[in-house]
Amino acid sequence: MLAVAPPLAAWAGAFLVAALLTPAAMWLARRIGVVAKPRADRWHRQPTPLLGGLAIAGAFFAVAPWGLGWDQRVAGILLGAALMVALGLWDDVAHLRPDVKLAAQMAIACVPVVAGVRVELIPVAAVGIPLAIVWIVGVTNAFNLLDNMDGLAAGVAAVTAATLALHAALLGQTQLAYVVAALGGAATGFLVFNFNPARVFMGDSGSLLLGYTLATVALWGTYTMASNVVLALAVPVVVMALPILDTTVVTLQRVWHGRSVAQGGRDHLSHRLVALGLSERQAVLVLYAIAAAAGLLALSATFVLDLLTAVVIGATLAIAVALFGLFLTEVRVYGDEEATRAAARPRTILFARWLYKRQMAELLLDFVLVCVAYLGAYLLKFEGTLTGPFMQQFAASLPYVVALKLVAFQVLGVYKPVWRYASVGDLLTVVRATVLGSLLSVLAVLAVFQFELFSRSVFVIDWLLLAVLMVGARLFLTALRDWAARLPRAGARRVLIVGADDRGALTVQTLLRDRRRHFQPVGFVDDDPAKRNRSVFGLPVLGGLAALPELLGQEEIDEVLVATSDAAVAERVAAICGAAAVPWRAAQSEA
Repeated sequence: MLAVAPPLAAWAGAFLVAALLTPAAMWLARRIGVVAKPRADRWHRQPTPLLGGLAIAGAFFAVAPWGLGWDQRVAGILLGAALMVALGLWDDVAHLRPDVKLAAQMAIACVPVVAGVRVELIPVAAVGIPLAIVWIVGVTNAFNLLDNMDGLAAGVAAVTAATLALHAALLGQTQLAYVVAALGGAATGFLVFNFNPARVFMGDSGSLLLGYTLATVALWGTYTMASNVVLALAVPVVVMALPILDTTVVTLQRVWHGRSVAQGGRDHLSHRLVALGLSERQAVLVLYAIAAAAGLLALSATFVLDLLTAVVIGATLAIAVALFGLFLTEVRVYGDEEATRAAARPRTILFARWLYKRQMAELLLDFVLVCVAYLGAYLLKFEGTLTGPFMQQFAASLPYVVALKLVAFQVLGVYKPVWRYASVGDLLTVVRATVLGSLLSVLAVLAVFQFELFSRSVFVIDWLLLAVLMVGARLFLTALRDWAARLPRAGARRVLIVGADDRGALTVQTLLRDRRRHFQPVGFVDDDPAKRNRSVFGLPVLGGLAALPELLGQEEIDEVLVATSDAAVAERVAAICGAAAVPWRAAQSEA
């Protein structure tokens, strides 16, 4: 408890200072005219002062140095942070060119590296130093891009800082815990004024400070984890999974659509969630929850004793995040004309040609799943520990396993179905492909290695894990789409369906699969007493035809669809809807 108390004090102190400084920063921004005005490619609707980052920086620098023992590494981190604030402020006022801004960021990233902050587990300086610079610049820009909706960057930074501070405190890294807690407290104090509806924006002076500091302190903490290479490298990546995912999705999508990566736009994860039907607050809270879940997983992976559990936790998060990102890339955020131009634009790089193809994404996902399943099988067999001979055995056989399984997936047509409309038969195809891939793998190991010292149970476990992972990944993606399809959306017409039979179910499927989401199915009306208080595709059967007049007003119905060929039912619906002035029509037009 003693190790946690100083970081808590730093958090509270920085929170109070930021809360006091933010109104002053708002006044200053209005006074000198540094105000973000509404634009077509931006999200806010009213002029908003931009210098909130100065309040974050003021709180951070007022609190952080008090808990630090001064050495070269600490001085380098704080000097770089001050330079990032200055660069961000310069950009807020003068609007720097993207290449100038990036060059300055790379130069500033060298400051903590010169002071000794680097990837401790890579002893080769020619690799470790460039990797540290790329990491610092990448995370800095990830938070810069994440600052796209009220409260998002500050809240995610606060969650990330809390995770890193707790992680450091539990490991006895008091200095590291103190400095990152000060940053988290400063972000939280600013968030009081920045959460939707925002009264102030942090600007680049704030987002660059947050990203830079979190990136450097994450590297600062890796040296104490030298006994576990996987966790030392994975924890910072896991904790910052959300900004990394947002940057990846936005960058790839903008490149594909011929946009500048530095160009603003409504194409971030937050904007895509809003396009699905969430409110701005709900979208931000969902992303907070994802950041918190990533933090909890990182903490749990750090303090488990066996590598197997850590790998399972890390693989689960990586797969879920990748699927979530893949799902959000399907959301329409660009206009039809722009999307058409992007699809027709010639590409000279093969990867860019294939980027939009869903099969490529599925293939890359399955490549990862094959590797994870095979490693998981070895770890399960040998109780989380791979000794030298078995690690060599795993490494030598992995290329054969990967190649043959991917060939089996292609031969049996795993990538032919459109998974939005997948059936049970398509899932069985996946299972059959895993069986064939495992058999081919066993034959390859027998032919190449004579199965010497190989365990037969590893291949059985591998098949079971891979089948579960591949089917589970596809079901998870389907579940995400189904969840998104059921979200209420502004402007969508609320529809009541008459007839909870096969035809009614088909009508609901058609409505939910409509990408433009013009209709929001509310429920069913059916006279069959056996269907009362039941549901079809998750929608309730609200009552019989006798309840229709009451339901029209109670459920605020905009339109009724008749999914039955019974002429008498259609006549009754016509009479009821005519009296209530609610339009109705036969559901055949929806098929």
